[in-house]
Order: sequence, then C-alpha cells, then structure tokens
Amino acid sequence: MQASLAVVGFVSAVGAWLQGRGTEVLIAGFLIGLVVPFTLIVIFPTNKQLSDADLDVGSTKAAGLLDTWNRLHAVRSAAGFLAFVLLLLHLGALL
Repeated sequence: MQASLAVVGFVSAVGAWLQGRGTEVLIAGFLIGLVVPFTLIVIFPTNKQLSDADLDVGSTKAAGLLDTWNRLHAVRSAAGFLAFVLLLLHLGALL
C-alpha cells in the first residue's frame, strides 16, 4: 500500500506543479516517488539476504545486514520527511 500511495503522491505533485503550484511541490513529489525505486533497487537485496533461512541470526553477517538495512531505511525516511517539510513550508507560504 505504501508504494501505491507514494506513486499517487508523485503523480499528484506533478499535476499540481503543472497547474502552477511551484517547484517545491515538484521536488517534494519527486522525493515521495523516489522511495519506490530506492526500496526496490537498493533496500530489497538486503531484505532478501535478511530473509534467507540459512542466515544465522546471531552472526556478524546478520548484524551487518541489519546495520545496513537501518541506514538504508533512514535514507528512505529522511526523503519522506524532507518532502513533508517542503510541503508544509509551501503551504505556509500560501496562507
């Protein structure tokens, strides 16, 4: 559901930008939409390795994978948060 909402957010932002809402909206929409390919291309391989049944959960490899996943998730969360802040600032400028 999150991926479909991110795509809808991106398409809506492009539509709003085409209607003259400003570059901030387009940038925020791009950041929202960027999480989908980032998840599929960058995070998914780490998820796949973490889901491997042969992975020893107590190993240093598992700890390293979890550390990597945490950093990648932080990047994805930061993109969403930055988009949120940009849209709030844009909304404040409209009021």
